[in-house]
Amino acid sequence: MADNSFRQQLKSGVFYTALAKYSGIVVSLGVTAVLSRLLTPEDFGVIAVATVIIVFFSVFSDMGLSSAIVQKRNLTTEDYRSLFSYTVYTGIILAAIFFGASWIIADIYDDRQLIPICQILSAQILFQTWNIVPNGLLLHDKQFKFIGIRTFVIQLILAGISIGAAFLGLGVYTLLINPVGGALLGFILNYMKRPSKFVFNPTFISVKKVAGYSGYTFAFSLVNYFVRNLDKLLVGKVLGLNLLGYYEKSYRLMLLPVQNLTFVITPVLHPILADFQNNIKEQWNKYAKLLRILALVGFPLSAFLYFSANDLVLIIFGSQWVPSVPVFQILSLTCGIQIVGSTSGSFFMATNNTKLMFYLCVATSIIWIGLLFVGVYGIKTLEGVAWMFTVSGFFGLLTNIPVAKIVGITISDVYKPYLPALLPTAICAVALWPIYQFTDLSLVLGLIVKIGIFMAVLIPSLQLTKTFDVISACKNVLIRFHLLKLGV
Repeated sequence: MADNSFRQQLKSGVFYTALAKYSGIVVSLGVTAVLSRLLTPEDFGVIAVATVIIVFFSVFSDMGLSSAIVQKRNLTTEDYRSLFSYTVYTGIILAAIFFGASWIIADIYDDRQLIPICQILSAQILFQTWNIVPNGLLLHDKQFKFIGIRTFVIQLILAGISIGAAFLGLGVYTLLINPVGGALLGFILNYMKRPSKFVFNPTFISVKKVAGYSGYTFAFSLVNYFVRNLDKLLVGKVLGLNLLGYYEKSYRLMLLPVQNLTFVITPVLHPILADFQNNIKEQWNKYAKLLRILALVGFPLSAFLYFSANDLVLIIFGSQWVPSVPVFQILSLTCGIQIVGSTSGSFFMATNNTKLMFYLCVATSIIWIGLLFVGVYGIKTLEGVAWMFTVSGFFGLLTNIPVAKIVGITISDVYKPYLPALLPTAICAVALWPIYQFTDLSLVLGLIVKIGIFMAVLIPSLQLTKTFDVISACKNVLIRFHLLKLGV
């Protein structure tokens, strides 16, 4: 019965989150295709620098509160009010600090336009911080339908505004509409759905209730921030903002399938696995099934992206982004690893192992920083940085080993969910290589052929390994469509 409940909640949560994310892909790609042709690589590089720094402030604003609200079951209404009031004060302070730091940031990168950009982005910090408790409560209550619809509506509104602003000649400031507008609208809608009363004198007892759990989550997020963003900071400073624009575009395109596959699962996975926190074996069994699916999709996807790099970059961004092609091609090799690895945080948090999660993050960070310095200061090329990123990604697979001790299984059992994906990945690579190497198809036709090959490998793999019943799923969709036509 519990297993059926888990499946139902996971399906429902993933469905609505996926509805928002995947419909958002179309919107996002459309906006990106337009803006990439109207703005320069340096414009994207400038925003990349500001975004990296603002994420740093966002880590301090959250302090692990959001995940603690999902995990902790002993918080009262008064606790939520105190935590919300705490974030109101924190948001004002951090936004003011970021606003004041805009001149320093501009001096570091020798670009004066960073001053107004950072000052405008300080509003994003304010509303993101205020949104922590309302959003955490929605996740705690498993309000996935509302979250999914809210996300899509906001994306649609801001996409229209961004494209209009670009054509009106707003330039680099067009890229600020989505982050600032998204933070503002997200807070307003979340607060209307799940309001918390503000109190002028919040009690620190409420903070202490979540401090033990959220402390390591915050530390993990802080270290993870440097892991994810140090490359951009160094590339922008050492190799220049123009090359950073190319690197950032390659990195974001590589992350697109990662984010839009796992990010529809991660927000749902932690709240649901948390219900089984007293049965770690059961948590692992459910999580292992998910890893099997993600590996079967993610590993062959890496092969597809590698051989389709030129088609994707030129079709989506245009010919001015040709230098991004080899960088994206190298980064795509890590796509599958990142897809299976990006959900591990949910498992560690749901099993109350945030301390171990933090220590593992520190270990992998040390490896990545060493490799990054080799790429930036030794090789001194974007391709060199990309190769170092790829090497560090494979080292990241070693962080799965401690899971064996947590669950009480062997190390080989930890990696078993990945094994069914190896053969389909090899078949996909072998089938795509001749198309990539010897044919001279147009960009669109070549991409269509490669997508066809990828799907021809993926679908039978899911069915034959009994990982996902594609045939039954298609039948259910057809039945529902037929019933819809009949008005039933």
